[in-house]
Amino acid sequence: MLVGKKYVIRPTRTEMTTVFDYERLLSRVETFVVRTSIGHHLIAVRSWPSRSSFSVRMKKQVIIFTQPNSSDLGSFLQPRYVNLPQLAEIFEMDVYGFDYSGSVFNSGFM
Repeated sequence: MLVGKKYVIRPTRTEMTTVFDYERLLSRVETFVVRTSIGHHLIAVRSWPSRSSFSVRMKKQVIIFTQPNSSDLGSFLQPRYVNLPQLAEIFEMDVYGFDYSGSVFNSGFM
């Protein structure tokens, strides 16, 4: 059973990055499992801004991010590219992302 398990993200280091780059990025990332209404399990992440928004309206909003075809969630957790913590920082709100049903750790099919 996947629900309730804790996941740790350990991305493969890319060129021109340091361990510090990943530590800083992943310090604002939480992983969890979502169970869909039809019983599939999806690996998901939540990222949050380093400071809370000054706007009350923005505090009540989130971004639900779905990655493009031919990519996976890990593509958006790389420090040298556009990533989920960066989006959370720019928009001053939580960003939730998930891998599609049927990917490596998820169950079900598209």
